[in-house]
Amino acid sequence: METDLDLFQKFLIFFRNLRICFFNSYPTNNYHILVLFMKYDIFSYLMSNFNLKKGVFFEGDSPDDDLMSGYLRGKKIKTYLFQQGTYFEEQIPIFLRNLNYNYLFCWGDFFKNKIMKYNRSLKIFSIGRVGRNYKKIKKKDIIIFADQNDPTSKKMQDLKNKFYELCEWCIKNLPNYKIILKPHPRYNINERVLRLKKYKNFVLGEKSIDVTKYLNDAKFLVAISSTTLIDALSYKVIPICFMSGSSMQPNLKKNKLGIIVNSLN
Repeated sequence: METDLDLFQKFLIFFRNLRICFFNSYPTNNYHILVLFMKYDIFSYLMSNFNLKKGVFFEGDSPDDDLMSGYLRGKKIKTYLFQQGTYFEEQIPIFLRNLNYNYLFCWGDFFKNKIMKYNRSLKIFSIGRVGRNYKKIKKKDIIIFADQNDPTSKKMQDLKNKFYELCEWCIKNLPNYKIILKPHPRYNINERVLRLKKYKNFVLGEKSIDVTKYLNDAKFLVAISSTTLIDALSYKVIPICFMSGSSMQPNLKKNKLGIIVNSLN
């Protein structure tokens, strides 16, 4: 069964969709529109080689998934989306509006009510956090620092520097605690993190291992703005949101779910 396109087929898809750059009247970047049209053709070609019955997707913030789901729905195939991330701010992000799926299974009523406002035709089921361990386990003296993507603004860069500074402070001042820094699976490890490997109570986590594998034994988790803050609650770990003046939802401090750190003091 053919599951890839040869160079000639890719060229035909590119040439067929190139016209969108000349006839598109939307006030947007024609390159991005072209990429979406080409991806839709590629996905359509590849998926037509399989006798698909259902479509199951995770996360909810991927345009590629939305395109694939749109193709499947056009073929009268049911599609299911399981929320896997998205710890958003006060406003629902664009990628969670007008979702192109039949069913959404979300983390709880908080998210259901937020998402429903912009997805009236979507059938949404509130089922809680999927695939997480809710067993009570005796905790050890472990603090996890969940690293994230590369900063895109000066504010985020400042927070990132303080994040690493706090990590090093804990290593030096809490010798009885094991400090684990879990790198983000998609981004390079910062040079400041590599320098911490000289300390005996510091452990650099594996990029390929899910952060939940480290949460079973931990007491605290520190992150800037990450869905791991919500994961921590499932494992009875105290989440510390290292983001001054955070507007992330749900508000951990307001709901008495964790701690918001405003300074290193």
